[in-house]
Amino acid sequence: MKQIYLLMILQLILVGKLMSQWVQTTGISGGYSGDIVEINSVLFVSGGNGGVFKSTDRGESWVLAINGLPSNASIQALGKDAENLYASIYQNGIFQSSDMGESWFPLNAGIENLTFYNFQAQDGNIYAGEANGGIYFLSDTDTFWKNVSNGISGIQFQDFVFYDSKIYAAGDNLYESSNYGETWESTQIDGMTLKGIESIGIKNNTFYVANSEGVFLSKDELQTWKKTSLNVGASITNIDTTENKVYLTSSVGRIFYTEDDGSNWSVINNPLTKKFANSALFLGDDIYMSADDGLFRSMDSGKAFFRVNNDNVWTDSNSGLTNHQIVSLATNSDYLFAGTESQGIFVSANSGDSWEVANVGLEALNSDNITNILPLGDRVILSTKGPLYESVNNGRSWVQVFDPGINKGISASGFNQGLLAFGVNGDGIYTSSDSLKSWGLASTQGINTNTDYRYIEVEGDSIFVGTVEGEVFLSPDKGQSWQEITKEENFSTINSLNFQDGVLHVASWKGLFSLSKENIWSKDFGSPDDVPVHDIQFYNDSLFLATSDGFFYKLNGTNKWNKQNDGLGDEILTKLLVYNKFIFTGTFGASVWKMAISDLDIQEITNLIVENDPSNQLAIYPNPAKGQVSIGLNSGHLGEITISILSLDGSALFRKTAHKSKMEINEIVDLNHFQNGIYLIRVNYSNRSVSHKILIQK
Repeated sequence: MKQIYLLMILQLILVGKLMSQWVQTTGISGGYSGDIVEINSVLFVSGGNGGVFKSTDRGESWVLAINGLPSNASIQALGKDAENLYASIYQNGIFQSSDMGESWFPLNAGIENLTFYNFQAQDGNIYAGEANGGIYFLSDTDTFWKNVSNGISGIQFQDFVFYDSKIYAAGDNLYESSNYGETWESTQIDGMTLKGIESIGIKNNTFYVANSEGVFLSKDELQTWKKTSLNVGASITNIDTTENKVYLTSSVGRIFYTEDDGSNWSVINNPLTKKFANSALFLGDDIYMSADDGLFRSMDSGKAFFRVNNDNVWTDSNSGLTNHQIVSLATNSDYLFAGTESQGIFVSANSGDSWEVANVGLEALNSDNITNILPLGDRVILSTKGPLYESVNNGRSWVQVFDPGINKGISASGFNQGLLAFGVNGDGIYTSSDSLKSWGLASTQGINTNTDYRYIEVEGDSIFVGTVEGEVFLSPDKGQSWQEITKEENFSTINSLNFQDGVLHVASWKGLFSLSKENIWSKDFGSPDDVPVHDIQFYNDSLFLATSDGFFYKLNGTNKWNKQNDGLGDEILTKLLVYNKFIFTGTFGASVWKMAISDLDIQEITNLIVENDPSNQLAIYPNPAKGQVSIGLNSGHLGEITISILSLDGSALFRKTAHKSKMEINEIVDLNHFQNGIYLIRVNYSNRSVSHKILIQK
């Protein structure tokens, strides 16, 4: 009798734990930073998908300030009017806080489902540019927003400014209104040949207008314009003023400023970021700069910068600025790796108790946008939106091993049994079977090459590829040929693939699907609502899901999905990893969280023996069977046993508990409600499980 001794962590015994809790790991600090606002020496910063953060100690520490905001609020713009704070929320209009961010309430009557990328508030009057074009206005005496897009409804507006009892709006041109948006007039700007204005500002009765062509100014009530000598060479993200400066933010962490009404310009350069500076705040000698990859601070008027939200400052992850989008999680047994969307890779040597940035060598364009992490023994392969990298020292340094070419990147990658496959949008799938010494472009016949590859799963010689269009492709021969195996119903977007026990599992925006060995598609999770599933993790006899609605798990032998979001709130989960008795999850805007496996509603059992060939104990008669089957067990165990019949994808179709009081036991099971096919009969007793396949033929 052949026996396989496996250490089993999960067993189907409910223990009803009430203290299950997710906690945020410490050290993966940073992420997108948008508008910065100061009210009475208190700082506020937009964290994009991470919410609004607040600091009362000039940026030394931050706390979330989201009480009253919608779940998973994505902040599009942040602004103030006197001591009132306003936040534009994706598809939720605009919210207001009148108590320094302690609480928020909706200020969105009439705009409840709209998105505004920018707005301007003054004396209780607010103008906001709707994402699809046009302008909405809320006066200080009204509670209902008014669409004031007469003649400008199709124009997207980037910025607003109040000047001389008028409101000015930056769109494809400069527009002004003197009657609260009832009518709008276009203003011609001398010398500007490119359409589209990015930012506008006012200082000392001088009007500033900027786009990628340059900065223009008017000192005579917009009658004449002059182009300044400033040549930024990139888009202007923001124009603002301090006591004596007009400054504008631009690419690669640069702030340009003038102190003489545009005659001369100086530049402040932040070498710690290659991203666009989204916003800046001047407080004496302190300069705060927000960018796509974090928040930065200079304490000497811009001579030197340091990252505000690094591990030396943000020691408490739950009260720090931790709003990364996690796109990959992996482990090589000794280290944990977390890949982010815009700030590279983090490494932990202590099960996520702390993390360190590991970006040395990731120099090429878009290398800080990680798409996958593949630990291969003592090596780690890193795919990015730029090149493919390798590390032989657990991420302390990286060496480029494949360059996909100009304006191309590695969109997905997978590895198994010596075969590495990765996708390059526009080219197809590349493969390597010789430890990364050489690469080859797989066949392009039968596979879509003009798409975004989202996930690659490698199993033996087979390569499975999922795309953003919801396509699933299979190559059974290491990429020599391809066939599309997509379900007739569109998956929308494929987020993850997992091949387990001959069954392909597909995580998509429309739920979880599986393709059986008999090539039959079925939906396993998401009905009746299409809950997006972002990642799949099998762990022994259980299945874990990362979804837009949190964490779900299903125990082997059951069809019941359990939800466990305690401590996690309403975070959108992107990735899952089981390591060292913990479940780690990446989030859409709150970095990495973890929970002990023992906190789930299951009991930990060790030393469980699974016998894959129990013919000397388990007797199935007849086999093939129809109508009914006799199940016999010959063992020395006395007491309770559980008999289950499962489909080949692990779903429990029948379960019965019996009591064994002698050496042999024989149970009769009715099969009339089973369809023809192959099933698995499993008997659990003590700490042992024995199983055998049965063919049902009616």
